[in-house]
Amino acid sequence: MVGSRSRGDAFGALDAQTRTQLQEDLLRLWNLGRIDNGFAQADLKADGAEPFMEDVPSGFGALHAVRHSAILSKTPAYWARPAVPLGTDKAKWPAR
Repeated sequence: MVGSRSRGDAFGALDAQTRTQLQEDLLRLWNLGRIDNGFAQADLKADGAEPFMEDVPSGFGALHAVRHSAILSKTPAYWARPAVPLGTDKAKWPAR
């Protein structure tokens, strides 16, 4: 019984931490404010999203996808391992 109780307490603490993080995230979003008549705004068209897109190689061929949101001049964000079809690699953890 002691083992199951401590396990329950651990999951309870994890649940409380997760709820706290979600509450903080929601508060940040709420504080961003509102757009006047937001629901009346036109939907974003494909050409409007183009500045946020990039072409990257993948195991499926060229992939036209949304670029990473972090744009840093000295350490640009990138995907070190591109998407590949299942079975391309052996089922093992990659070397570091």
